[in-house]
Amino acid sequence: MKKQELTVLKIEDLRPFPGNPFHLVEDEQLMELSESIKEFGMAAPILARPTDDKSGYEVISGQRRVRAAELAGIESVPAFVLPIDCDRAIITLVDSNIQRENILPSERAFAYKMKLDAMKRQGYCSAALAQRRFAGLGAGPCSQYWRDSAEISTSRRIPFSGSPCVPAAPT
Repeated sequence: MKKQELTVLKIEDLRPFPGNPFHLVEDEQLMELSESIKEFGMAAPILARPTDDKSGYEVISGQRRVRAAELAGIESVPAFVLPIDCDRAIITLVDSNIQRENILPSERAFAYKMKLDAMKRQGYCSAALAQRRFAGLGAGPCSQYWRDSAEISTSRRIPFSGSPCVPAAPT
C-alpha cells in the first residue's frame, strides 16, 4: 500500500463501521477524553475508508475519539483515509482496538470471529494459519495433530453471513 497522507475530515461525513463489535459507551472516560481533546486537540488521527457509495467515510479506528471530539464541539478530525476493502478494514479494526482494557468478553470473541472470517475471505485458511503458527514444531505429535486438523478444516466449509462485507444468504 502506498504512503497515506494525513487529511482532515468533517465529523458530519463520518459513519461508524457497520458491524463494529466494539460498542461506544458514553461514560466518564469518554467525557475526560472530550475535555482533553477540547484543551489539547486530538493526539492521534483516526483511520477511515470511503463508504461504498462515496458519500462519506467509515471509521475503522477512532470512533471514541470522533465521539469525544463531537462532544467537545469540534467539527473536524485528523484522519488517514485508507483505500481498503471491507475485509481488510475488519482486520485493521480488530487489530487497532483489541488491546483496549475495557472490552467485554463478548465483544472480544465477536471481534476475533469477524477477523477470522475476513481472513478466510482474503484467502487465508485454517491450515495456512496453523502452519505459520506452528512451523517450528518439527515432526512431533503436535505437528501431526495440526496437519490432521488442517485437512479436516479445509474439507468442510460453513457459510457465514453475519459480516457487513457479505450479504446475507437468502433463506
